[in-house]
Amino acid sequence: MYWVLAQIAVGGALGAVGRYLTGVWIDRLLPTNHFPWGTLVVNSSGCLLMGAAFAFLSLQNPEQAKSASPFFMIGLLGGYTTMSAFTLETIQLIFGSRHGEAMIYLVATVVVSLVALLVGMALVRWLFS
Repeated sequence: MYWVLAQIAVGGALGAVGRYLTGVWIDRLLPTNHFPWGTLVVNSSGCLLMGAAFAFLSLQNPEQAKSASPFFMIGLLGGYTTMSAFTLETIQLIFGSRHGEAMIYLVATVVVSLVALLVGMALVRWLFS
């Protein structure tokens, strides 16, 4: 158990640094015009890597794909972008013919996340005003 947690922690740290460096690089490369290009590239590249890793692990050993790799998929890609885990879980629901649950998960995640962010902002503004 401790070894798995250590793998996740190290992978998460590397993923977070990778997220930051990729975002900085993209923001320098592209004119922003206040559009979050860095975040878009991080989220889409993380999803690309998650899909490729999941497909590769599925070809090697389907059971390994279900448990994922603590260092790479949970740690590294999870630290790099949570969007990759969200999209993989949505696709797994769809491929499992659980279309209604996939749609609920998709909409609920986006809506609840937006509302939670707004509530967090409002709480801080209220507490510090």
